[in-house]
Amino acid sequence: MNIDTFFCKEIHTKYHDDITGRHEHFGFSMFKAQCCLNGTMYECERVFKNGRNGLYFKNDHMENYAEHGFDIEGEDPRIFILNETVYVIFICLSPYENQNRCIGITKFDEWEPVFLQIEDMDKNMVEKNWAPFVKDDKIYFVYNYDPLIIIHYDLNKDGICRVVYTQDNCTLPFNTSETFLRGGSNLIHYRDGYYIGGCHSRIFKECFIHYTHFIVLDTNNWELVYVSKPVIYHYDLNNELPCWWLSPGLMKKLDTMDNVLLDKSPHLIQDPISFYCKNEIHYLTVNIRDCVTLLYEITFDDIMSMIQHGKPVGYYNCFIQDAISK
Repeated sequence: MNIDTFFCKEIHTKYHDDITGRHEHFGFSMFKAQCCLNGTMYECERVFKNGRNGLYFKNDHMENYAEHGFDIEGEDPRIFILNETVYVIFICLSPYENQNRCIGITKFDEWEPVFLQIEDMDKNMVEKNWAPFVKDDKIYFVYNYDPLIIIHYDLNKDGICRVVYTQDNCTLPFNTSETFLRGGSNLIHYRDGYYIGGCHSRIFKECFIHYTHFIVLDTNNWELVYVSKPVIYHYDLNNELPCWWLSPGLMKKLDTMDNVLLDKSPHLIQDPISFYCKNEIHYLTVNIRDCVTLLYEITFDDIMSMIQHGKPVGYYNCFIQDAISK
């Protein structure tokens, strides 16, 4: 692999911390989402206890954490802010017929989950990877990136979401498990009507490979105007980190090449979870090996200038075609 040509050059990462929860009460912790509201940090993490997944909630003002969702097997949270209120979405057991898993949503401070469904659409067996963002004080989700599908939720108690855009008038439902570019972090406002965030590719090459890609979404025209090559995560530590994927309680070092994170245990997992700004610095939390959450500082070049000059066109298509063919 030629790192100089394979990876993205305009998105820059700086390792900040291993933020994986270390909780005596839980068998393991992973997939931690964070955000910052008025100087207060909020976090929600997937945890395992008594044979079930659930969710751990904590902010700077809570003396003790709160745990919820074990009865519905809540997992893989994402977090976002609407009108000075923090919300969490997550995957959970579905209450609907002909569906195994759906997306749930709750306020961070009030555990009252609503189970989301798409209006006038037959149920997919599993729903996951919805990417939330807030525009004009309204909640939207990127339901899918390829093809691009946008849905809107107005906080109704029935959990009904309305489709507002489908690329090429594609028909719903369709099997999202067969797509290569999938949801990752929430999106945040970039400029004008443009939003930025992280997603992940999913390709099978001897093992499943999940790289992080940054995207820019034009919400004025509902168009994906930028998709980066895979993001480089720099990592030069030699410490051992949890790896329950291979065996409960196992610790091992992260696999790197030239101080670039390329861990396979047994899959290459680099899933972006949450993207936020604190003190004018952008941060991204990343799920590594489905065991560890790492925090990175993120800086990026003037992507809007690149978009206007057409430089990013074809990045995603070329990467996918090249990765599949080799």
